[in-house]
Amino acid sequence: MANIFEFNRRELAGSFGDLGTLLPIGIGMILVNGLSASGIFFSVGLFYILTGVYYKITVPVQPMKVIGAYAIATAMSTEQVLASCALMGIIMLVIGISGVIDTIGKYTPKPVIRGIQLSAGILLMVQGFKLMMGSSTLQQAHNLAEPYLKIQAVGPIPIGVVLGFAAAFLTLFFLDNKKMPAGLIVVIIGVVVGLCLGTKEGMDKLRLGFYVPQIFGFQMPVKADFAFAFFALVLPQLPMTL
Repeated sequence: MANIFEFNRRELAGSFGDLGTLLPIGIGMILVNGLSASGIFFSVGLFYILTGVYYKITVPVQPMKVIGAYAIATAMSTEQVLASCALMGIIMLVIGISGVIDTIGKYTPKPVIRGIQLSAGILLMVQGFKLMMGSSTLQQAHNLAEPYLKIQAVGPIPIGVVLGFAAAFLTLFFLDNKKMPAGLIVVIIGVVVGLCLGTKEGMDKLRLGFYVPQIFGFQMPVKADFAFAFFALVLPQLPMTL
C-alpha cells in the first residue's frame, strides 16, 4: 500500500495558508479577551492533525470570524466567549445530525450575511483605530501610546499611528497575494517590532518546556453569559457559518 501521506516544501508552504486569518483573531482574543494561548493553539493543532488523518487531506480549521471580531471589538469577557463556543457547538451538532443545514443555508438571504460581514469589519476597524490613537482600555490604563514598546512617538506622531498606517499599507499591498497572506505578514512584522523595540516586560518569566492546557483553568460561564452570548455572538455568527 502506497504511503498516502507526504511532507515536502509544498506541504510546508501550504501549512501556513490559514494562519493569515487564524493568528490575528487568535492573538487578539488572547490579548483582549484573556483566552489561554496554550489552549487555543493546542486545540487548533490537535484538530489539524485529527481532520488530516481522518479525511486524508488538509482541512482548514478557521476561527468563527463574527464571534472573534465582536468579542475583540467589544472586549467581551472570557466567560462570554466560552459560552458562545459551547452554544455554537451544540447548535451545529444538532443541525448536522438532523440534516437540515442545507435547507437553512438555502433560505438564509445573502444580504443578511453581507450585512454581518460589513458590521464585523467596521467593528474591527474601530477597535484598530482606537489602538492607533492610544484610546483603547489597555493604553489608557497605562497612560501610554503603546505600553510594551520603548518608543512612544516618532517626532510628534504617536508610535501607534505610525505602526497602524504601516500595517494598513501592508494589508492593502498584500490583500490579493495568495502566497503571502496579508494578515500573516502584519503579525510577523508586529512580532519583529515587539522583539526589537519591546520593553521585554514579562520575558523573564518565560520557561522552555511542554505545557498541557488546563481544562478548567477559568471560571465557568453563568446563565447571564449564555443569554448575552446567544444574542450578541451566536445569532450573528450562524448565518455566516451556515
